[in-house]
Amino acid sequence: MENTVNKRNNSIDIFRYLCALLIVAIHVHPLMQFGSRYNILFVDYFTRIGVPFFFVTAGYFYSKKLLDGKKPFKNYIIKLLKIYLFWSAVYAVFSVVKTLSENKFDGEAAKELILGFLYRGVSEHLWFVPSLVVAICVLTLFHKLKAMKVLYVLSIVLFTFACIGFTYKDAIGSRIHILYWIYTSDYFTVIHRLLCFGITFVTMGAIICRYEKALTKRSTSFYAFLCVLFYLAFVLEKIAAEKFGFGTNFLYNFALYPLMLTIFLTLLKEPLYKLSKPALYLRNASSFTYFSHVLFMYFFYELFHSSLLVYFLVCITTTLISFSITKVNSKKLNFLNS
Repeated sequence: MENTVNKRNNSIDIFRYLCALLIVAIHVHPLMQFGSRYNILFVDYFTRIGVPFFFVTAGYFYSKKLLDGKKPFKNYIIKLLKIYLFWSAVYAVFSVVKTLSENKFDGEAAKELILGFLYRGVSEHLWFVPSLVVAICVLTLFHKLKAMKVLYVLSIVLFTFACIGFTYKDAIGSRIHILYWIYTSDYFTVIHRLLCFGITFVTMGAIICRYEKALTKRSTSFYAFLCVLFYLAFVLEKIAAEKFGFGTNFLYNFALYPLMLTIFLTLLKEPLYKLSKPALYLRNASSFTYFSHVLFMYFFYELFHSSLLVYFLVCITTTLISFSITKVNSKKLNFLNS
């Protein structure tokens, strides 16, 4: 019998690439040329699993190292900070050049650039890294304190807090004074990005890792059925929230949590061990596509007016560049696929 204990789950890497393409869609707005309503529906009902899946994957693989008795914290954080600083520098140069060409670079622009480096993200998508750093720090701390069950509860509380601040803001959040003050403050974006998103879904990855044997006892078809069921619940919750005026922003909703859980469990049941090579290429492409796509998005929008065309060009270009880097396998270039 083939030993699969130390083999990497390729289905997770392949799905991660698909999630990267969904994240590109959030920023490129591929269906905007057909009307804003179509684009909003696509973004709200299909792309929202992308970023959470990145966090769940990080939490799962990081927890594996913790449970194996390794001490991955220092190297992991250093790697994340290097990636963050590199791409922040790239986007900072791009931002300065762009604003200077438009004669808009002033003190306020410089302030935003500094805050971007510190925690906001110089570009609109780089917030992912500070959020992941915070989540990994929190996970490592609770692991060392042997208080993981406390973290499980904390993650659910943070997720509920975010759901009330978005999908149920008008129905619940606006009626609780202290919550409404937080939700309407300038800091809520930072709070939900640095705490709610990262900690919630990184902790989910840790839960899956720790209880994987118990959580994956059933058949693949069972988990696939649950995926479909929770996706329908995910869609119906959004429709109901919009129809009854519970809120106006559907970034978080309660059905997203079990949906992400069952998606990951389904992938664990089908590891696709024979697809190691394509999975490696796609795993690298998911990272490069995520970090670089905004640059290519701006470039292609200067040349073309079709949002759908721009979307496909961004996805194809970033993927091919990443594949080339993987093929060359240079230590200096491989950093771009991290």
